[in-house]
Amino acid sequence: MKSLITVLAVAFLFALCLLNTSSAQAGFGFEDPQLCVNGKLLMIVPGSPASVYVSVPPDAVVDYSANHCGGKNNFSIPAANVSRNGTSQMTVTVATMSNTEIVFSYDGTTVTRSNSSGIVAAKFKLP
Repeated sequence: MKSLITVLAVAFLFALCLLNTSSAQAGFGFEDPQLCVNGKLLMIVPGSPASVYVSVPPDAVVDYSANHCGGKNNFSIPAANVSRNGTSQMTVTVATMSNTEIVFSYDGTTVTRSNSSGIVAAKFKLP
């Protein structure tokens, strides 16, 4: 009986760990992934669950606390989804459901794109 209780307790803890892991995706369309780049808020409105990947120049200042530039921390883009590139532009790539409209917003510029393949990208010049 003790071994059954131990096995159930370990299984329960394992299940809690699986449920508590962070995800690199925006969970719902109303969760807009955000990131501070050079002190300006980058926000993506995917319209459906999405994975967001950002590539920035080597000298760009990236702050994962979106509230430092007017965003909300609970929707921050994870560090694992941010990389450095060799250009002077920031590239934002979104993987989501096909035929979804996506709104990209950065430093007063808003770009709206829709897709047919599930992948959409936008480029921004950094201030």
